[in-house]
Amino acid sequence: METVKTYPLTNRTVAGLTTQKAGNFHLFQPDTSQGIIFGREVFRLIGDDDKARCKRPIFVMDARNHTGHVFAWPEEKPPHAEKVCDGVIWSHEGMAICFPGGCPILTFVDEEKNLFGILHCSWKTIGQRIITNFNTTWLFNGGRPKNTSVRFLPAICQDCLTFDLRYWEKEVREPLEWTGVCLEEFSQMKEDRIGLSLARLSTSILQGCGYTRIENDGVCTCCSGEYWCYRHHDVPGGERFRNAAFLLVE
Repeated sequence: METVKTYPLTNRTVAGLTTQKAGNFHLFQPDTSQGIIFGREVFRLIGDDDKARCKRPIFVMDARNHTGHVFAWPEEKPPHAEKVCDGVIWSHEGMAICFPGGCPILTFVDEEKNLFGILHCSWKTIGQRIITNFNTTWLFNGGRPKNTSVRFLPAICQDCLTFDLRYWEKEVREPLEWTGVCLEEFSQMKEDRIGLSLARLSTSILQGCGYTRIENDGVCTCCSGEYWCYRHHDVPGGERFRNAAFLLVE
């Protein structure tokens, strides 16, 4: 098992997700330098340690609260930054990193406009309109959906993301109904539970916004056995396990 699965996107951008072999990247100390330390560890894992020591900018996206907020990372900010948000957009060198437990992480690259982004798409953030919020900010900063390449990193699949019927009706269905899509197209009954495909739901919303260059290998963080997945590994009331997802711009 490799420590990081990387996806070269262009000659100056690479996305990736750490595996269980790389260790646990649970961000349990908010508003500290822990996220930056994790970022430097990812630099080391991908063989970029020397550049990390040269203070290449790192943006830590603290997505634990599922706020649906999108942040534009300005070049004039300090070398490293941390923000509670679920999406980051920028146009300079640096690495944005977050620590998912199985939720879809999407990367965006508009090479012609020199614009880059990373997005956390849980069912809660989709219910907070994260994709349309991201698209609005992307357009404002000059991004063009038809010229933007979108890459899904490995994420939990429909068979693993399941809900009991009461929770589905009370907590999940209502926040997602704003999308205007037929949720039955992205969910399936499995015994007495409902499975939801976040990847297909996210793709449908993205396509509605004009994004057509979307890549997804369909690897599940839970089924594959390579990655941490909160549905399988987290201990109720105890330890949590997270991967590190990133987009690096050189």
